[in-house]
Amino acid sequence: MIRLTKTLQGQLERKEEDVVSAQQREAASEKLLQQMQSSIKQLETRLHVTVQDAEQMRTERTALEKQIRMLQTKCANLERENYEAVAEVQDCVQLLEEANLQKSRYDVRAFKDLCKFTVFTRRLELCWWQENCKGKMEIAVSVMIVPNGLRRNIFPHYCLYRASLV
Repeated sequence: MIRLTKTLQGQLERKEEDVVSAQQREAASEKLLQQMQSSIKQLETRLHVTVQDAEQMRTERTALEKQIRMLQTKCANLERENYEAVAEVQDCVQLLEEANLQKSRYDVRAFKDLCKFTVFTRRLELCWWQENCKGKMEIAVSVMIVPNGLRRNIFPHYCLYRASLV
């Protein structure tokens, strides 16, 4: 019976060791469970923050896409206005060139008309002086020989001077 007691006592000690070992494993499991739950809570928090960040980024992206569309529309409008302004400037330059050409033609025509008028008035003056100074001219020409170019300019005064002498 001593043997049986020793065997039972050995079994009891093993059972106690098993219980202690089981309690230690249970405590370790409990601790591991708490660590895992803590890790899960941290991961859930991080996930929640990440989801919020993603939502905020989606909202910002939507706003930026809308702003990009508005800027593209504005850019297209500015390009159209720029094209229209360039076309208008080209039209104005063409009109200015045409006006300058017409002005040049008018100036040439006016100069020709002025030349014709000057020639006409000189001829009238010459005719008038020739009629008024016909006889006096013969005297003046015989007395003083004046070159052709100067005769037109100084002869009328000379005729008046000679007329006062006669």
